[in-house]
Amino acid sequence: KTVQKTRLPFFHITEEDQQGASFGKRFTNAIQYVFDQGFENVITVGNDSPHLNKAHFETALSNLDQNKSVIGPSADGGIYLLGLHCSDFKQSDFEKLSWQTSELKDEIVKLLSRSPEEVLLLPTLFDIDSLWDVKIIGKNTSGLVQNVAKAIRALISSTKKIELPLISFADGFHSSIPFNKGSPSVFSS
Repeated sequence: KTVQKTRLPFFHITEEDQQGASFGKRFTNAIQYVFDQGFENVITVGNDSPHLNKAHFETALSNLDQNKSVIGPSADGGIYLLGLHCSDFKQSDFEKLSWQTSELKDEIVKLLSRSPEEVLLLPTLFDIDSLWDVKIIGKNTSGLVQNVAKAIRALISSTKKIELPLISFADGFHSSIPFNKGSPSVFSS
């Protein structure tokens, strides 16, 4: 729904539509597919960053129009958004990145940087890879769509109590915590 609000053309590439044996291969195949449709710029997003909003897309688009690549870093060292021009995308280079690790954002910055002014970093957001992340996001539901905030609060209240250390969103603590960097799981009762 957030993407639809932008009124940008978009492709929803589900797990069933993705092709490749690894996350990196599936991700880069999806990007290449969109470029093969004739688009010059691509903005990719995952489905697990509840604080992602229309302004993130607007900022990415305006910077792409100024020939800048755009990265939305997630707190765990990965990314929640990647904006690329087709001239900055070489599929084989992107496939070699350390996908699903805490080094990904830094590797992409290095890959795309000819100069620091050519890559815009958006604000860091949390994505949801584990119950730990849900609990952290549950401590900061401002700005979330009401039904998402309600779902997060319900999930938190229905799970066993997990003690979280006192942290700030900028601590960079996440790299030492094991987490699932695949598609989110859906639980039903």
